[in-house]
Amino acid sequence: MPAYNEAAFLERTVRDVADGLRAWNRPFEIHVVENGSTDGTRTIAERLSGVIDELSVHSLPVADYGEAIRTGLLESRADIAVLFDVDFYDLGFLKEALSVLDDSS
Repeated sequence: MPAYNEAAFLERTVRDVADGLRAWNRPFEIHVVENGSTDGTRTIAERLSGVIDELSVHSLPVADYGEAIRTGLLESRADIAVLFDVDFYDLGFLKEALSVLDDSS
């Protein structure tokens, strides 16, 4: 999740995504890539990483959406990576997409 000045939404989103993914009993990781935020985004992300084991936080010095995406993808250890924005994510769609991938194996 690229995160630039997302202090108002970050905690709710990360908790919702983590809780939703845990319910599926599949391994997952969440990467928040804070990039040049001037609000409390980085502080919130770092605090959450202390209580959400699956969360890793990365910081970039300047706002750069593309570099934030690249950083998150490169830091991922998973075979499948999904891009969610802090202000837009859809776990239902993800579940359907994973089902299609599982069926094609």
